[in-house]
Amino acid sequence: RNFLDKLRKYYQDGGTIMGNSAGSIMMCPDIRIAAFADYNMTYTADYEALGLVNFWVKPHWESWASKESMFQMLSDTCLRSILTLNENQCIIKTDKDGSVAFNAPMMISPR
Repeated sequence: RNFLDKLRKYYQDGGTIMGNSAGSIMMCPDIRIAAFADYNMTYTADYEALGLVNFWVKPHWESWASKESMFQMLSDTCLRSILTLNENQCIIKTDKDGSVAFNAPMMISPR
């Protein structure tokens, strides 16, 4: 119960949170990008996430790169940038002021 609130508090108190695959999506303002790109097997209507970054993350990009124009349209429509991550790339939340370090991913930004 209230697990996201507990994780946010843990982070705000100086804890480190690392997310891989769906966990990287949980760093975002919401998880709508997962519903857009993947089948919603659990039929969830709850798109809440941690909100630690102000963009969406699309992990496993090498499987989706051929659909870049579709993600560009999503970014343009929703006015939100999308950070694409291949298997050897990561997102690291470095501090509470929003700084993020990257291993050379691609960012799709609204035009």
